[in-house]
Amino acid sequence: MADSFKEALLKAGKVSQSDIDRREQAEKDKAQKILDDKKAADKIEYDRIDKERKDFEDSQKPFYDMWKGEKSKKFLTHLIFSFTPFSMGQYAWTNEELKSKNCCICKHKLMSKETLWSKRDKLVEAGIDHIKRLLHDNSSEKYVKALNKIIDGGTMGIVSPYSDTAFCTTCFSSFGDWVSNELVKGNREINGIIRKRMREIAAENEAKKEPINATVPNNRQDLGNPVSGEVPGSETEGEGRGASKLQEGEKEQTGEIPQV
Repeated sequence: MADSFKEALLKAGKVSQSDIDRREQAEKDKAQKILDDKKAADKIEYDRIDKERKDFEDSQKPFYDMWKGEKSKKFLTHLIFSFTPFSMGQYAWTNEELKSKNCCICKHKLMSKETLWSKRDKLVEAGIDHIKRLLHDNSSEKYVKALNKIIDGGTMGIVSPYSDTAFCTTCFSSFGDWVSNELVKGNREINGIIRKRMREIAAENEAKKEPINATVPNNRQDLGNPVSGEVPGSETEGEGRGASKLQEGEKEQTGEIPQV
């Protein structure tokens, strides 16, 4: 409140000094609360970002450690070769496709879509029970426990036709992030592995293509007779020639001179 305005109100007896002090203190408290709320929100956001950074670093650590070891580096090179491009990694449809029953990184238990499909009835029952519980309990803890019990703690396995190993979904995502980061940082060795792999895939795709045996007309005769409509090598070739001769014979009998 401006000093002149406060003095005028005091002289006029409209407000007391205590009222002015109380109002000024309320404004200060309000401003301080806004500042404190902003600091609290900033801290929550900072903690979230910091946690995501630490979680990301933790997810990348196994791959950095493997790249440092001689034997583990060879295995990691095999993974890069087998799962590049990353579209090579697909969820295992059958138990036969899932040759490895544990994730090659975190050792988590894996399962195929075939296994998940075989448990579909129990999964549906667990879902119905969860919907019924939502009427009086919003917690999903019991539902998660029921699912883990049905699938025996397993998760979907990601496989490649070029490897007997398998990933869980989380580790495969982390693996892709690690490879991408190494390429951005200029890891020439990984870049060379991927370039070699892409050349091999291109050669495989080229070998699968069927040769195209197309006949391209190379002169006017190949285009056929525009008058008779006959096309060389077609079923209409003889018919067109015979019809032309027949027409000429009819014109000779009638005395007409065939036009050239």
